[in-house]
Amino acid sequence: MLKYARILDARRSTLESIYVITDAEAAWTIWCQEERLNRLTYAWVVLDQEINLFYDNPLDLDVNELNSYLPTSEKLWTATSAETWLATYLELLKTNEAQTGSQEHGTSLAMLFKRFINGELSRAEDISQLELRLLLHPIQALIYHLYKSFSHCFSSNSQRHLQRFLTQVEEVQYLLKQWGAVIWFYIT
Repeated sequence: MLKYARILDARRSTLESIYVITDAEAAWTIWCQEERLNRLTYAWVVLDQEINLFYDNPLDLDVNELNSYLPTSEKLWTATSAETWLATYLELLKTNEAQTGSQEHGTSLAMLFKRFINGELSRAEDISQLELRLLLHPIQALIYHLYKSFSHCFSSNSQRHLQRFLTQVEEVQYLLKQWGAVIWFYIT
């Protein structure tokens, strides 16, 4: 249902095309509507993860389909006025530009996971608790796949199948260790 409603698709933020915000109240209203949709999308992702973990089912959502922006900073979301929101928004935009060299407004879970598996996530990067939790979604899918392919590995008596399976297990173990390292850095 989410796939067909195109909620998971990448949406260009209206604010990306605005270089100078003249009406803070209107910009805040637009941003709140877009952010509400992003937060709803990833609430569905967390629900998918929790329900399927509980029932030991495969995940319904594929990480490659999760292209909508991740929710932004809680500072922005909890802003009580348009002026507070605008000041925080511009501050975060400058911080992001200083770190990445661009005024990129956001990233999706698909992009975040791609950076994670390629080892491109810097430990100094400001990663939210939600993003850390969402990184477990595709890892959970990999673990479920391994769990289901375990019985096929030994039924064929093929050394090659066993070797492939063990390689996949090592890859998942590596990802979990990397995730643990990011969590450890985040906690300390």
